[in-house]
Amino acid sequence: MNEQTKRYFLYSVMAVTLLPAFFIVNQPFTNTVAQWTLWGSAVAGYIGVVFMLWMYALGTRAASALFFVDQASVLRAHSWLGKYGTLLIFLHPILITISYSESVLYSFLPLLSTEFETHVTLGRIAFLALLIIWVTSALTRGKLSYRAWKYVHFLSYAAVPFALLHIPDTGSSYATEIAARLYFFMIVLGFLFFGLLKARDILAFNKHRYRVMRNVEVTPGVFLLDLAPLGDPIVPMPGQYIFLKHDFLSEEHPFSVTQYDESDGTLTVTYKVFGRYTEQLRRVVNGAAVYAMGPFGEFTSKLDEMPATPAVYIAGGIGITPFIERIMSEGEEREQWLFYASKSPDNATYSRQLQSALNGKMVSLYSEGIDIHTTQSERGRITAATFTKYLGDVQRYDYFVCGPVGMMDAVDAELTSLGVSGHKIHKEEFSF
Repeated sequence: MNEQTKRYFLYSVMAVTLLPAFFIVNQPFTNTVAQWTLWGSAVAGYIGVVFMLWMYALGTRAASALFFVDQASVLRAHSWLGKYGTLLIFLHPILITISYSESVLYSFLPLLSTEFETHVTLGRIAFLALLIIWVTSALTRGKLSYRAWKYVHFLSYAAVPFALLHIPDTGSSYATEIAARLYFFMIVLGFLFFGLLKARDILAFNKHRYRVMRNVEVTPGVFLLDLAPLGDPIVPMPGQYIFLKHDFLSEEHPFSVTQYDESDGTLTVTYKVFGRYTEQLRRVVNGAAVYAMGPFGEFTSKLDEMPATPAVYIAGGIGITPFIERIMSEGEEREQWLFYASKSPDNATYSRQLQSALNGKMVSLYSEGIDIHTTQSERGRITAATFTKYLGDVQRYDYFVCGPVGMMDAVDAELTSLGVSGHKIHKEEFSF
């Protein structure tokens, strides 16, 4: 089953899990707006907790990795649910407020006056946690650092259990309908299952242990990390990436596999120091144990399915890493071009090796200076004119772009202006 089929299957399963909510809730006793509003609030409540469960599952890599290689598509589904599905979840407290004829503050105030209100307050806590997550993800994400956004996102681990805990003592359908209790029980089992997978991930039970063989700086701020397996190795295809923890308690970040040796399972990643995690990674000493998970990604997989397809690789800075092994391994079997944008020749990692492997089909672009060792060296950014100058008929190729988001979007726009079809432009999207 390919990744697209898997996605369609996932969406179908998600839809099926939502359907029971419309049938397990007691129908209104009278045909009044208040009764139908109350019925709608109950349906929205069950749909809401199922949405929350799916967001939790799709945001748990240990769960999605059991089924998907393309984690970027899973992240997109998770983000879509978080942005738009959460709005549907908010229907529940809104409709409850309307049906009870309460003030707009009813769903926000932690009332504890009665046992019923105490259990409602558990739902209020879940609602407030989701509201904070939604605001920081849908409205202010661009103003927050990744780390700050991530810490706020941890509230989702509280939102799901609080939402589940408030149902038994507040839901009338739960109290009277076996089907409602069974549905609720299945949701709880799902939450426990995904929670166990998350715990398994935190404890590194699902990861491969590697020993650091070498961790050296190869160009200013760019390091090469050689890893030898201490058990079963990860077997990546060219262009794929792994998630790496530099110690048992560290965060994990994605890195493209620069090179993989089938004979002994060793692999190499190349990384640029630009944040707290990579600052810590650069200090990892030879002989230390690290933890890896993967492989992931479908970035250049189309080339495995279509061996005759001529390819153009477009890299910005450290974005060269997904292309290195493929360029080195393809040889003359495929027409390959590389457009490599860097700050200066000194910052162009692997430039000499790639020039040799591509036999003249490499164009270097620098924001500072040019490379005097090659005639195909230019100053400035990649434009439509750059492609037509070197490629001629731009429609012949498939294009694979990896680098900063702004650079990838700019290249996409330039290729589109030349009439290149969108299905021939592929952009790398790592999954955090």
